[in-house]
Amino acid sequence: MTANRVMIIDDQAASREYLVRIIHHENLAAEIFPDGASAREALRENPEDLVLVITRFKLPDISGLELAREICSELPVPPPFIVIAKHDARQEIIQAFKHGAFDFFSEPFSPREIGAALARARQLRQNREKNFRAYRHLREKRLHFEIDNDLGLVQPLVNVVAAEIGSCCRISPRRLDGLKMGLHELLVNAIEHGNLEISSTLKERPDYLQYLRRRARADPYRNRRVTLEARIAPQGFSCTIRDQGAGFNWQNLPHPGTPDNLGKAHGRGIAMAGSFFDEFIFNPAGNEVTVKKNLKPHPPEPAAPGN
Repeated sequence: MTANRVMIIDDQAASREYLVRIIHHENLAAEIFPDGASAREALRENPEDLVLVITRFKLPDISGLELAREICSELPVPPPFIVIAKHDARQEIIQAFKHGAFDFFSEPFSPREIGAALARARQLRQNREKNFRAYRHLREKRLHFEIDNDLGLVQPLVNVVAAEIGSCCRISPRRLDGLKMGLHELLVNAIEHGNLEISSTLKERPDYLQYLRRRARADPYRNRRVTLEARIAPQGFSCTIRDQGAGFNWQNLPHPGTPDNLGKAHGRGIAMAGSFFDEFIFNPAGNEVTVKKNLKPHPPEPAAPGN
C-alpha cells in the first residue's frame, strides 16, 4: 500500500493548521491529534499507509519521544517520525535522535523545510515497503555463525539474528525482546558452562570476569567454539546453539518455559529462554540445544492488476 497519510500530534492549534496546509500542498492527507493518547490508539489501529508522524516534543499527557518509542517498538514497519522542538532545546533534539527520530523541526519552520522532510520520509517508507514485499516471497533463510569464547560477541550476534528474524517474519521489535533475551542466555551458557566448564559457584567469585578471560586463553578451552545456526521461514524459525564442551545432564533442569521455575537459581537462564520459545530440544549429550518458534504465515502478496 502506498503511504499517503501524515499524522500530526500537536496541542497547539496554530502549529497544526500551518502543518496541515503544507501537507495538503504536497498531496498528502493530514490527520490531527491534540494529545498522545488519541494518537496512540489511531497508530495501533491503522499504521499501514503512514508516510510520517510529526509530534511535538512535549504533549499534554505524554512525551512525544515516549510515544514514538512505543510505536516503533510495536510495529514491524514503523513510520518515520519528526519531533518539533524549540530552537534552543539542544538536549531535546539530541534525545530525539537517540530514540530514532528521522528529523526535527525548530520553530519557526519554513514550508520548504517541511516539504523536503516529507519527500525524504516518503522515499524511506517506500523503500521499506519494497523490502518487506520482497521478504513475503521468502521460503527459507539460513544463518551460520561460529564464535570464540568472548562474551562481548554475544549481544552483537543476538542483535544480528533478531534483526534477520524481524525482517523475514515481520515481527515487531517489542515481540523480539523475548527472543533476544532467550538467545543471549543460551549463548552465554554455551560459553561459560559448556566450553569453559565453569560451575555456578565459580561465577560468585569477585574477580569472575578476569577469571573467565584467563580461562578462555588456557588449554584445552581456548580452541573451543560456539556455533549458532538459524533457519528462518514465514511459518517460524529455529535456532541451534552448540558448544564443544562435555555436555551436562539436562534432564535435571527445571522445565523450560514454566513460570514457577523463573525464580530458581539453577537453570534460571534456560527457564527464561524457554518462556519465549514453543519448542526446546537438547541433544543426548547436552552440548546442543534447538529452540523453535511457530508463527502465523503472512497472507500471500496480492496479484498485480491485469494478472
